Amino acid sequence: MLQRLSGALLLALLFPTLLTAAPAPAPITVPDQALGLFSRKFRSCTGGTTTHPPECVNKADWLLITPEGGDTVKVRFELTFANGHLCSAGNQFNETAVGRWEKQQLSVQISTSLGDRCSMQMRFTPRGVTFSDPGYKCTPLVCGARGLLNDFSLPRRGAFW
Repeated sequence: MLQRLSGALLLALLFPTLLTAAPAPAPITVPDQALGLFSRKFRSCTGGTTTHPPECVNKADWLLITPEGGDTVKVRFELTFANGHLCSAGNQFNETAVGRWEKQQLSVQISTSLGDRCSMQMRFTPRGVTFSDPGYKCTPLVCGARGLLNDFSLPRRGAFW
């Protein structure tokens, strides 16, 4: 009888320990297809009249996504639109752009040094990425007059991890 009691007492003492010692679920990690460089090269021409030819330069749209740990990434991009208008975040105008992997897409939070904030999404395929700016909240915050984030796509160029 004492042996049964000591066995039951031992189980009662160990059971809570077993619950707390169980391994925590692995953190969500960002899939490889959402990390790396996405870009395209193009020729951009501005101006031009009947007496002066347009000025043309080689340009590149780019997005760089680097891991920060777990389900968080750092996002930087620069996209060029008509007459040189840019959409840019995380790289030159004191914005921070941090992404978190949620529901099979990257949810990107952009904050400026002035306290403005917005949220946008990025969807990935093995071939590239498509930006989504529901309600056009981020476009006026990070883009010039002719820039537009919603449905903008870039092909994958390289993965670094």
